[in-house]
Amino acid sequence: MFKTSTDLKDDQHSFSGKPKRNVIVTGFGPFKGHPINASWEAVKLLPKFFNDENTNLIIEEIPVTYNAIEERIPKLWEKYDPIVVIHAGVSSLANDLTIERCAKQRGYNRKDIDGEIPCGEACKFGIEEVLHSSVDVLGLCKKMNDMKSNVKTSISTDAGSYACEYIYYTSLCHGQGRCLFVHIPDLGKPYEAEESAQGLSNILKIVLDQLSPNQVIGNSL
Repeated sequence: MFKTSTDLKDDQHSFSGKPKRNVIVTGFGPFKGHPINASWEAVKLLPKFFNDENTNLIIEEIPVTYNAIEERIPKLWEKYDPIVVIHAGVSSLANDLTIERCAKQRGYNRKDIDGEIPCGEACKFGIEEVLHSSVDVLGLCKKMNDMKSNVKTSISTDAGSYACEYIYYTSLCHGQGRCLFVHIPDLGKPYEAEESAQGLSNILKIVLDQLSPNQVIGNSL
């Protein structure tokens, strides 16, 4: 089941009568050098590939501004209480779907599309120098690369000290580690939007399979 964050209605139970779980996947809007952001192009196609009657899929396009991240990400966590959130962003350095393991609290000295940087070049949420996802990143990456698919994954520990890392740290703070960040290559380098969307769908399915009945994700450290 697919919903945007503005049209999720009273569709909270599956046909079996069990409460549905909410998952959120975000992509970024355009910014300098990326008038079409490969992350949002993939995320907006995700409903074509992900279909789970027990899950409400909520997708959201986030502007490349620190203020938008600070305002919208906490609200998404509060409103939907998602079991997991996956953020996607574009990277010209990526040659595959690159799974980020962690995010830093400081070092945000690059101006966003509004020409702003965070106060003190630090995320306003949290106090830990580095936060790690509690997703089993190693297991996720292995399962992805074992699939008969041309979409491959790798693992990174440097999310880039810009909006991508900022949204990741913000979400890690609010979700107690129940989130993940995936860097997507530029369109056609090597994946088209549909291929990246299929890859994101596979990532989401694997992450959901990792979840225990009490909705705790395994430690990746």
